[in-house]
Amino acid sequence: MMFAALVHLVSSIPLCRSIYNSTVTGAVLKSSSMLCDCSRQLWLLTRKNLILSKRSKLWTLFELILPILFTLPIIILIVKNGTIQLSPGRPFDAVPLDGGAADVTRTVGFVAAIRTRWCNNRDVSLAYYAPATSKETADKLMSKLAGRFTTTAFTLSIVQFDSEDRMLDQLRFDAPNGTQFRCAINKFAGGVIFDRLNVSENMLEYRILLPTPLTNDPWMLGLEWDDPFGANNDFNKIPGKPPYWSSAFLSFQYAIDSLFIEAASSKASLQTELRLLRMPEPAYSVNSVAAFIGIASYVWGLCAFVLVIHTAREIANERSTVKEFLSVMGLSTTVFYLSHVLYASAKCLIVLLICSVPLSTMLGSASVSLFLCIIVLYGISAVLFAALVSSFFKTPNTVLKVIIILWVVLVAASLRAPRIDQIFYCTLFSLNPNAAFSYALKSIADYMNRGRELSWWNMFEDSSFHFTCGAAFMMLICDIVWMSAATLFFDFMLSSGDLVFFKMSSSSSYLGASGTRLDDVDGNTETDEGLLRTRAGISVHRLIKVWSSTGERAVDEMSLEAYVGQVTVLLGHNGAGKSTTFSVISGITTPTSGSVSIADLDIRKQRSACRKLIGLCPQENALFDRLTVEEHLWFIHGLKCSNGSYKAEAQQLLNQLKLGDKANELTMNLSGGQKRKLCVSMAVIGGSPVVLLDEPTAGMDPGARRDVEALLEDVKVDRLVN
Repeated sequence: MMFAALVHLVSSIPLCRSIYNSTVTGAVLKSSSMLCDCSRQLWLLTRKNLILSKRSKLWTLFELILPILFTLPIIILIVKNGTIQLSPGRPFDAVPLDGGAADVTRTVGFVAAIRTRWCNNRDVSLAYYAPATSKETADKLMSKLAGRFTTTAFTLSIVQFDSEDRMLDQLRFDAPNGTQFRCAINKFAGGVIFDRLNVSENMLEYRILLPTPLTNDPWMLGLEWDDPFGANNDFNKIPGKPPYWSSAFLSFQYAIDSLFIEAASSKASLQTELRLLRMPEPAYSVNSVAAFIGIASYVWGLCAFVLVIHTAREIANERSTVKEFLSVMGLSTTVFYLSHVLYASAKCLIVLLICSVPLSTMLGSASVSLFLCIIVLYGISAVLFAALVSSFFKTPNTVLKVIIILWVVLVAASLRAPRIDQIFYCTLFSLNPNAAFSYALKSIADYMNRGRELSWWNMFEDSSFHFTCGAAFMMLICDIVWMSAATLFFDFMLSSGDLVFFKMSSSSSYLGASGTRLDDVDGNTETDEGLLRTRAGISVHRLIKVWSSTGERAVDEMSLEAYVGQVTVLLGHNGAGKSTTFSVISGITTPTSGSVSIADLDIRKQRSACRKLIGLCPQENALFDRLTVEEHLWFIHGLKCSNGSYKAEAQQLLNQLKLGDKANELTMNLSGGQKRKLCVSMAVIGGSPVVLLDEPTAGMDPGARRDVEALLEDVKVDRLVN
């Protein structure tokens, strides 16, 4: 239960005086340009970041110099000693395919011969099964096949099975279990299953089963192509892998097909000679610079590591200490993150571009501008990832632990990236900016090695067949967009202490009945008749705040009105809900029920307009350790978009609070009472019409408290102080 008492320190001027003239307020609100305000805030935050970096020289040098010292010498050595070894284009000779005994002993380059794979056995068996409806035709066809493969030095025996399961069991039992080099069978060379066989209807459908040795032949049945990036080191007339030749798959296939055609066409034999001709291998160069670019995503990922960690820590630290306060002062959440992202991206790009310039001179036919744009997009996406993580967790220590683990995992994940011919999976995997960056650099390296031109106009070339450089480029842009949106989304959802993923019901059954009825306390209030002739600057009506995470009722149907020219004091014991009420009035926390108005503006519907009127002194000191006292006043004066120079007003406030000699002192060196004085000055500066002070004199000695009281007596003349 919360009890509130309003104590009015009456001003010496007429109470009817008010700055909340609707005409003036409307003119001010209309004249303020949102774009202009955001630009000014962005400039202020950028200057603040520059000042903080200047005062943290060692860390700034560490995050800039260390990655450059680690990477640049390696890149210079690679560029300086770069070699290009040309691999000429290779045509291949045709290989005859007989579908018989001649294939068994034929040698094709360095590919193992069929007989070698059959362990040089003189008698090899081939199993087969056919349904009863086609058994007779299958028997004739397989008998002729055995005749084709049988010579005086070699015999192929045909074994017929009555059921497919029995044949499979026998083949599994006969599977090789030895380790003899290139030997891959025991008794059976394989098996054939006829699913459909009808000569009169020209229908043939069958499966060939082949044994696999202990070393596991790379059949790659789930892939359509081998890796399109990179040179092929297999220059045999028929590739050795997959082992279509040495396993006799091609021979058995041609034998069955040709025998079926002969039977269907009533010809004794086919007169056509069949030859296999491998596609020519194009010219390829082994370029040391291209080889480095192919793996550069991992190197640059480690270079950005320090910057990513520092950015995440800085954002998390400000988000947990000063962001809510700055938001009340008028700072846009978007501008808050944008300032950090732009500043950190500039530092990240300094590192990446310095390391990229030497490589850009050796790109050959690849577009330098495209290469550098990819670097820029990666730098921005790396920083945005840091912002995303910092928006999801509340404490800097948690953010630091999570960002270290996640960044290492995401960089290493590129090692397990899907093959580029799996376009859909590559697209999903490229939601990781490190993966998209890796795909783009590998594509550039391949164009360099093949001597092909890569430009803005053809970066989507062959996009129907594989994941292109253009696709990776677009995914980097997509990563920037989705991480930006996710950062703002999570910040909005998690910024207050009350999660709002699901709207809390405001029905009477959920809120329950109040423990205190307003009618019960109306008789204990005294109303100053003069207040009836002026307008309330702050109006709170039946305010209820229930924390959805715990169900605790922090504020219970509270109503109050605060007037211009008054210092309104909100009293209550610890835990009564005073700070929660301030949080709701300032727009930090959303009320569960009730209404809050500032200058007749609803805080829920017109929060931005309300915040332009507020100057806040929070319960905790929302200060930057490495900014001076005067710089804090300059910064807040600018955020409030106040007119004129801040210097005269700042000097007056500091002198009145006896902080004049501390104007150039870093706030980290101030005492607790001096920090509270500074927070009060920040709330007052800029002429904020509504000044909200949450325990402003906590930690002050009696003299300091009198200084604050005197200041409030001076500023309350045309303002509302609460």
